[in-house]
Amino acid sequence: MPYIMEERKRALLAGAAPNTAGELNFIISDLAGKYVARNGLQYSVLAQVTAALNDAKAEFERRVVAPYEDDKLRLNGDVYPASILLGEGAGSPASLAVAKLLEEQRAERENGLPQLVRRNPDTGAREVWTGDQYVEVEG
Repeated sequence: MPYIMEERKRALLAGAAPNTAGELNFIISDLAGKYVARNGLQYSVLAQVTAALNDAKAEFERRVVAPYEDDKLRLNGDVYPASILLGEGAGSPASLAVAKLLEEQRAERENGLPQLVRRNPDTGAREVWTGDQYVEVEG
């Protein structure tokens, strides 16, 4: 458990937003502890807490981390060769097709063309990343 000064713990428990990973850990641990205290220290409750933490982590990774990483991949290029991603030899048709696509994306980046097209998670509208913001487009 992170070491947080008592004054800061009181502020966090009163609703202050965490400023560090340690403070975030503290708030999450406090909520889990309160759930166990209310529902009893038993296997089913511990399994519920573990499941909730795992589900929250998975949802955060799916909704926040993965799109962020996809943006960075499109803006900066992939670190892994296509042959590693496909599990095939470097000369296979699939790896050559992926390599061609990656090369096209690199060329587009160098020419300043938008790289990312997504669906807005709130409105469902199609958006294009322009380099500093998403812009809604028709279609």
